[in-house]
Amino acid sequence: MFVSTSSEMARNWEAYLQDEIKKSNGGQSQKEVETIRDFLKGVVSNTEAATQLASGFTTKDSTYHVWSLVGQISSRYPEHHEALLRLVAAIHQLPDVADQSGQVTLQLSDHSDMIGAVWGDLTENRNWETYYDNHVNSIAFLAKVSNLGIPSLNLTDDCAQDFCMAFEQTPRDEASFKQEDIQALNINIPLVAQWVLNAGELIISLNGKIEPWPPNQQSLWAGPAEFCIARWEFWKSRAAWVQDVKSVHPKTRELARVVTEAMEKAEEAYYG
Repeated sequence: MFVSTSSEMARNWEAYLQDEIKKSNGGQSQKEVETIRDFLKGVVSNTEAATQLASGFTTKDSTYHVWSLVGQISSRYPEHHEALLRLVAAIHQLPDVADQSGQVTLQLSDHSDMIGAVWGDLTENRNWETYYDNHVNSIAFLAKVSNLGIPSLNLTDDCAQDFCMAFEQTPRDEASFKQEDIQALNINIPLVAQWVLNAGELIISLNGKIEPWPPNQQSLWAGPAEFCIARWEFWKSRAAWVQDVKSVHPKTRELARVVTEAMEKAEEAYYG
């Protein structure tokens, strides 16, 4: 629901992976792409694919390519999110392995923060619509992966920042809006929607355990610097307010309604 479907999806995912195979020029990287391709085609199970991928994890940095590839596929092809989640879970269920020296334990979560990193992949001459759609897809997947409990994923940097940008760094009333404020809401509300829809119960349960941006001169939030239920309630009130802001995109208003309802649902689960 409300996961973006960019023009990238018009390009077959198998063609994308075939291009990645050509770029790899053989070796371990090619084997990894082929394994993920076979998994997505249903040729091998998630457990078999995870075992095959882990066989190439011989150094701490050797997990980088796999996590980067999972992140890129999830950003381009959201129809594969559920399958990729099964693969990620299977990898993390495997026992950690020793590196080539046999002395240092290799954590399979090393570099899993590459998931969701598409937003930082700044390339020239990119198509902005596709680039942003990919980022929305990436945040949706990152939120889903967060529910798997992978410790290296940083909700402080990813989740809290999007909430703060949408609800704390924009003016209190529409009359004070500048163009950049409208853009901030149009850009960040869809991201917040993915966080709440896919990890709302997890986020509210982290009361006191994540650190949003501390209040500053531009911030509408004047309470404690840490994340708390009161701050969550403030964010929800701002989402409800955005539903009636005429200057933002109609989809932004609709997503603000979705955010409000999803936050209320997360509260019901949190309070029992």
